Order: sequence, then C-alpha cells, then structure tokens
Amino acid sequence: MLFIFLYAIHIDLSFYWYIYREPGTYKGDLDLKSADNPDMVSITVPSDIGTGTIHVILEVHDNGSPSLVSYPRAIITGIE
Repeated sequence: MLFIFLYAIHIDLSFYWYIYREPGTYKGDLDLKSADNPDMVSITVPSDIGTGTIHVILEVHDNGSPSLVSYPRAIITGIE
C-alpha cells in the first residue's frame, strides 16, 4: 500500500536582477528599474543598441534547507 502526503509548504523567495555584461554585445550604460514588486523589473532599451544584445539575469533564492538558487536569463536583441 502506498500513501502520498502533500503538505502546503510556505517558501519565501528573494529576487535580485542584474545585467550580465560579459556575453552581451551592447557596452553602453543600462539601468534596471524595480517597481514595488521585486519579482518584476523594467529596462529601457537604448536607441543605439543596433543589433547588439543585453543579457538580464534574475537570481532567485528560496528559504529552504538547503537553500536553492536559480538563474534564469532574458536576452534582449536589438533590430535595425
């Protein structure tokens, strides 16, 4: 006989956004703006991006034991 128990687990997440400059080809100044909600960010794509790329990383930590970390990436590519 197999019993499966599901527990409601409360996990707090923390978010940290940053520009990952090494793989990106756009080398100008960039500014990430966080709203009141830390799991969201906005970036103004510069007009001189051309066909360059900007890599934005979201670092997510949980409060579990052991703590887990995730690093999803968004790649913004300009078009001419």
